[in-house]
Amino acid sequence: NGLQRELERSFEIVYNTLEYSEENKHFSPKIVTETLEGNPFNIPLSPPLCDTEITLKGDLFARHFKVENSISTSTYQAVSIVAHLDTITTSFAGPNVRGGSSSGFSAPVDIHFEAIANEPVAAFFKWTIVHRKEGKSDTILSFTSRSMDYTFKNEGVFLAILEVGDRIGKCKQTDSVSIEIGETYLSAPNVFSPGTSPGVNDEFKVAYKSIVNFKGWIFNRWGAVMFYWTDPAKGWDGKKGGKYVSPGVYFYVIEAKGANGKNIIKKGHINIIRPKNVQDKIIE
Repeated sequence: NGLQRELERSFEIVYNTLEYSEENKHFSPKIVTETLEGNPFNIPLSPPLCDTEITLKGDLFARHFKVENSISTSTYQAVSIVAHLDTITTSFAGPNVRGGSSSGFSAPVDIHFEAIANEPVAAFFKWTIVHRKEGKSDTILSFTSRSMDYTFKNEGVFLAILEVGDRIGKCKQTDSVSIEIGETYLSAPNVFSPGTSPGVNDEFKVAYKSIVNFKGWIFNRWGAVMFYWTDPAKGWDGKKGGKYVSPGVYFYVIEAKGANGKNIIKKGHINIIRPKNVQDKIIE
């Protein structure tokens, strides 16, 4: 009858594979059971992602009468590749950036690149970093490893490309991520009021983006150094030797280098606005 003919064309195929979790960024084992209709040897299957035996059971009509047969292959050597690129920013200047263009990272930025693939089927890993500028693409790095660390020091748009291949060179897959390093920017205020309103304009700090080298000095009107710093994220609290300096005019000199490769020399004056309270220790 019709039901019998339908069951006679139904088979089950069972094999092992790997399943990728986007949330955990991890492959885990999975047993796949698929029901096939018709000639099982003419039906394409989802390629397994690990070496496995493939078992064909059928037909289902025979199973009903407990006379089902099954046949298994020898170990099938998988070649199909599934690969994902993951990035972890390990060090960057972003939290301290103020002003300038809002897009992209602030150089220098250290990024860890990790390939997540169905190993050991995935056996070959290649990373390429390309700098895109003015319609051209220049390869600046080619590296063969499962993971890679790279420090971006130049402004512009970069493309990190991951290529993964199988053990016998039959299959490969690629993944990529775009990384933008923002334009160089450096600006300094000319007035602040240390000790008067904690947390509000009580430090002299530069606004910057994509500054890869930095040195700064603050002088009083006689040329004595009040403060020296090499980290643009740091600031001067208006003190010298633990005591507030007197209100008035001070001067700064900043030497820096931007992610655009250009040197920056910035000079200017700072006005310290602050009342002389009796309880404060002040250097005249």
